[in-house]
Amino acid sequence: SKVFWGLQLGVGFLLPILICMNRAMRGNVHAMGLAGFLIVAGLVGARLNLVIPAQIIPAFPSMTEVYHHVRWSYGYLPSNQEWLVGLGAVAIGFWLFLLARKLLPLEEVS
Repeated sequence: SKVFWGLQLGVGFLLPILICMNRAMRGNVHAMGLAGFLIVAGLVGARLNLVIPAQIIPAFPSMTEVYHHVRWSYGYLPSNQEWLVGLGAVAIGFWLFLLARKLLPLEEVS
């Protein structure tokens, strides 16, 4: 409950709204950056609430003894194909950045 009410709703929702509603902070770039960082911290709290509790306890107590195979163990290491998919995703992102750098004007034209 502390992560939900404190981190997710308090830090990730209420504080950024208060920062954005404050007239003195509305034009301040650092305050808006802080509000964005607090929103990301609230998203981390949401992931803590949704993902981690579901993985702590197996769905069925005897589920760990049903299958005996290295691919179904609790210890996990990605396969070569999974590493290559991740590397490909990073390469596509890098390629798109280079393409945008080439096509979009980055300097002022005088």
